[in-house]
Amino acid sequence: MYDHIIVPFDGTPRSLGASLIGADFSRIFDARLLVLTASGADSSSSMAQLKERAMAMSGESIDVWVEAERRPARAVGIAVSYRPKAFVCMATHARTGLKRLMFGSVAEQIIRESDDPVLLLGPECNFRDPADLRQVIVCLDGTPTAESAVPLAGAWANTLGIRCLLLHSRVRGAPGPEPDLDRYQQTLAGICPVEMLHVDTTKAVDGIVEVARHATGSLLVMATHGRTGLDRFRNGSAVVDVVRQSPIPVLVQRGDMSAGLDYLQSEVAPGGE
Repeated sequence: MYDHIIVPFDGTPRSLGASLIGADFSRIFDARLLVLTASGADSSSSMAQLKERAMAMSGESIDVWVEAERRPARAVGIAVSYRPKAFVCMATHARTGLKRLMFGSVAEQIIRESDDPVLLLGPECNFRDPADLRQVIVCLDGTPTAESAVPLAGAWANTLGIRCLLLHSRVRGAPGPEPDLDRYQQTLAGICPVEMLHVDTTKAVDGIVEVARHATGSLLVMATHGRTGLDRFRNGSAVVDVVRQSPIPVLVQRGDMSAGLDYLQSEVAPGGE
């Protein structure tokens, strides 16, 4: 399913933790691991940690790359462009409000620049071992953008041999489209075990986070518009809010880059890639 897993490394304990998780996923997917450090992360202490971690991994399955002359998001974008069938695994602060507007988010920049999924480990994430994954939770709200995450969720559930939970976090009394969970379930039925869950809440993000807090061994899957600038600040980002609070990882892909539902039936065979 993936040939490369890319882990941005900045010398912090959290990025070191992401590299451990990336290494585990590289074994699960039989993929090469690229540990990438960019400008601002090339101090002697950072590089010592990077080399120590690299030595603890198999030299045949890991690459270490220092990209000191480019900003982190651009460095990751370049790495992804040269490595087809990749995903990025990274820790993030998931900034909100004015800090997000003023300083930006490396994770969001990477999502905007990457044609591949990004696995985000937020500040509250306590995920440690991919071998413990038991289900993939795909978040749906009736919009085409959210629907575009279904093929990605189905592909992960199929490859890992786990179930897929279709989650609709429904805002009480709010008008809007309803996701056709029955259609998604029928589409995924030949790919992986499927269950559906409707949650009534006052805010969609709160419903998703509440489910995540009681879903040990799970992975959230979401699609995003990838808003930028003032539009992002005014309207916010449900993905950022979920990542900031979620105790489990969030796999994110731009809605315009996701395959259609037909992909699951035409490209993914039950029990395999």
